[in-house]
Amino acid sequence: MDGRRSPSDEASQVVGMSYTFVAGGTGFIGRELVDAASRAGLELCVLTRDPAAARELDAQGVGTVVGDLAQPGHWQDAAAAAGAAIYVAAPPTWGRRLSQRVARRYREGMTAMTRSFYASLDADRVEKVVYVAGASYYGDTGEHVATEEQTPHPKGTGPYIAPAIDVARAYGQRGIPTVVTFPGAVYGPASWLPQLVLEPLHRGKPIHALRGHEPAISLVHRSDCAEALIHLLHHGSPGESYFIADDEPMTLQAILDLSSELTGIPYKKRPLPQWLCRLAIGPILTDAATGNVVVANAKLKRTGFTLRYPSLRDGLEEVIADWRQANGAPVRRGQR
Repeated sequence: MDGRRSPSDEASQVVGMSYTFVAGGTGFIGRELVDAASRAGLELCVLTRDPAAARELDAQGVGTVVGDLAQPGHWQDAAAAAGAAIYVAAPPTWGRRLSQRVARRYREGMTAMTRSFYASLDADRVEKVVYVAGASYYGDTGEHVATEEQTPHPKGTGPYIAPAIDVARAYGQRGIPTVVTFPGAVYGPASWLPQLVLEPLHRGKPIHALRGHEPAISLVHRSDCAEALIHLLHHGSPGESYFIADDEPMTLQAILDLSSELTGIPYKKRPLPQWLCRLAIGPILTDAATGNVVVANAKLKRTGFTLRYPSLRDGLEEVIADWRQANGAPVRRGQR
């Protein structure tokens, strides 16, 4: 491992939950997860494709292994020696427009990565796996708040993550204790929220929406998502699923109203017909925008988890402040 500390070597001297193997620890949620795990005193081995990211984590005292879930390598030894594991990895994510071709490629990559991850674990050693999926797997939740017991009807991006979830659950049934999690729309600094709302707001550009639809979605701050994953590593029941979401689902209209209120900048909302949305963002995301994705967090809370950001209002000011600092944007505070 290029002279770096080898968690797999350490594991040969420790029984049980020697360290937690993290796949995807340098991504949007993963970086926050690593910070949360370090605060909780967990010993980690983070798999990353990027040697520079590994050096950065090593400097922070976090164990790493360089490798790719899509390729065999020394990382498999580190995975096999782990006492627990968290999967928060994904292939390169899609951009503004999601075509069926891109989504199919994502589905194939996600499924293969999930299978490779589980195949590298030692079923006799690993005590628990937390697998991160997405609430889109449940599809349009209709007029009611969905619980984990609801039958999924994947919609939008849901059908493209479903095969990977099936793989994770199959390994769970074969003896690897697995907790499957379904976060809502995860926001935070450098997320879709600054990109799709704050940036157009600052530049005076219109924010597009699907005409005739105003779906509600469940949200969760990146920090709460990461903390929940660590919490479920200890308190989640294998074989169970958990939604990770805050207390207040929101529509795009409500998100725009709140963003405008906190920045003091009026917004321009431009409804687009479905055919134009399909051209702009692709048929898959257009389909997703026609239904609600509202999920309950009661099961998560019953495990003893407490949200730091119960609503977008609690978390948005921090996102705005971070975005201003990163972009030097003179966002004003005040009422619209």
